Formats: sequence, C-alpha cells, structure tokens
Amino acid sequence: MSLTVESSGYPVPYHPTWDWMDSSKFKTFSTCERMFFYKYVCGLDMKNKSRHLVIGDAWHKMMEIIGLTDFLSDEDYSELLIKLSAHSWTSSNILEAAYKTCLEFSLLKEAVTQAFDYCYEEIPNDLWAMYHDTWSPKVPGRLPLALITYIMQNREADSAFEIVQHEGVPLVEVGCNFLFSGSRNFLFKARWDKVLRNILTEDLVVREHKTSGNLSMFESEWELAIQPASYAAAIRMLFPIATAREALVEMDGIS
Repeated sequence: MSLTVESSGYPVPYHPTWDWMDSSKFKTFSTCERMFFYKYVCGLDMKNKSRHLVIGDAWHKMMEIIGLTDFLSDEDYSELLIKLSAHSWTSSNILEAAYKTCLEFSLLKEAVTQAFDYCYEEIPNDLWAMYHDTWSPKVPGRLPLALITYIMQNREADSAFEIVQHEGVPLVEVGCNFLFSGSRNFLFKARWDKVLRNILTEDLVVREHKTSGNLSMFESEWELAIQPASYAAAIRMLFPIATAREALVEMDGIS
C-alpha cells in the first residue's frame, strides 16, 4: 500500500520511490536511520555525482560490452600479451601501454571509449585534473589497465560459465522487481550485473562487479553485506530451486 501525505504525517510530498526498497536503501537504513530519512524520504542528496560513483558506472558500462572474458580466442589472447610487450609494459608507462593496446582490439576499444565519454560527460576534465595522482584508482586513465587486468585474471575462470537468458534476454545489467510478502508487503528492486550458469554443475551465480580504492579489505566488506543476501533471495524467486542446484552471489573487485 502506498504511503500518502495524510497517512504518513511527513511534512514532505509523497514520492513513488517510497514504495520500493533496494540493497542501497537497506544498507543506508542499517547504517543510519536519519541518513535514510534525509536521503530517501526527504530526497536530500548530493547534486553532483562523486568520482567514485562515476568510475563505478563506467566500469559497469565496460563489463556490459565485453560480457564474459572468453571473447578472445587463444590466438587473440596471445596477441594481446604481445601487443602489451610491444607497447613497453613497464611500471613507468603501464597506463599508456594498456590504453594503446585496448585501441587495437575493437571490443576493448568500444568499451574504453564509452567509459571515457561517460566519465567526461559526468565530470569535466578540469575537475578530473584535480586528482593529479596518476595512480589513484578512481580516475579514467586507470580504466584500460583495470580492464586488461580483469581479462588476464578472469579469462580462464569465465570459460566455465555462460550468461543466463530469461525469455530470450541475456541477464546482463538487468533490472528486476520482486514482491516480498510478510507482515507488510514491499517491492524490492535489484539490478544484476550478470547472471551466470556453471556449464558443468548448472549452479547459478549472480556476479557483481565492484571498484575499490583498496582491495585489502574487499572480502570482509561484502561477507556480511545486505546486497549479496538480498540478491540471493531475489534470484531464487526468479529461478526456483528445481531449476538449478545452487544460487550464489559472487562479488568481484578491481582496483
């Protein structure tokens, strides 16, 4: 049932976003109820996106384009490594070498170009220039290196999975709505980065991509987080247990 201004008693106009929850709202509420009220009831938030959010969104755009990392044949993958060496893959110019290498593969070029365009549309170049430390993970110049590193680290593991399709639609960067019933019904919204199926075991995996400035605490950060638990519950509603052995949520990070 929707809240109304009269029934809620809030001195702010009713907004449709009051009627649904997602993992971000859950996390905010568990962190600070007052923060939740200001942000999601009153609608008070930062006017401009932070660079952390923009880089995260740019990473999702690249992941949506490349899908699983088995798009490179063995020959193409060998060529990728050769080109990296040819562009002097050294600590002094590793970012430039990664960028030049991405430009020589059409899919990687498309991913990087779209990510760069998005970053500079959301935040002007002069503001990015304020983050003068080239090695700061949350700057556009690090994205090509992050993309190549991701491919090198995950290519073999990804070959064991296929992207799940639902009613003919690949479940990549897809939004879903689920109605949870209890003492009070509420609509839960999820946006899955990828839903995969293990080719051998048929286990389902929701893979969530996260960008981080420091991966040292990454696993502990997500071990008891609300997002994996809520996503696991949601995927069980779409794919009953009879259709798969297991349903897991896998968080992977790139720095």
